[in-house]
Amino acid sequence: MRRKPVFVDVDEQTCTMDASQLEAAITLRTRAIIPVHLYGQMADMEAILAVAKRHGLPVVEDACQAHGARRGGRIAGSAGVTGCFSFYPGKNLGAFGEGGGITTNDSEIATKMQVLRDHGQSKKYHHSVVGWNARMDGIQGAILSIKLRHLAEGNRARRAHAALYDRLLADEPLAILPTVASASEHVYHIYAVRVPIATRFWPR
Repeated sequence: MRRKPVFVDVDEQTCTMDASQLEAAITLRTRAIIPVHLYGQMADMEAILAVAKRHGLPVVEDACQAHGARRGGRIAGSAGVTGCFSFYPGKNLGAFGEGGGITTNDSEIATKMQVLRDHGQSKKYHHSVVGWNARMDGIQGAILSIKLRHLAEGNRARRAHAALYDRLLADEPLAILPTVASASEHVYHIYAVRVPIATRFWPR
């Protein structure tokens, strides 16, 4: 059966899922909720998880831009049934090539992901399902294991740089600067500056 994504608009301040609009998007056909932690900031997981619990739905976190981000005592990738991470070179925790990973406390999900990433093999030469060759090579794993030790330090530096940008752009009337939600620890994968859509940058 084909699955159709149903989108929930974002909160204008944080650019992450507006949890107040989530419940209205849920139907009897909804199978999971997938909040995206954008630009380095987590979505409002407390509110999202409350809605998910009422409807008996799993939450899958897209944490590809939020390595090390925190909100309300939770770290990105630890709140839902699973968290998904990208290790593309430009990420806060990036390899030297392609790579990705998931986090989960569910042994069944972990086993299923291990099978899917290795051509659907549940054991050598026994393909129980259709899978992919999605194994990260050892060199990328070695690089990430070293870079992981420096992630917190790198994120602290990003926050310091973001604070400097905040000061330098504070008096720019057209700049809409990033907003950090209450109880949130932003890791600034991207320092996104927005401007009103009607703004003109050329002489009249």
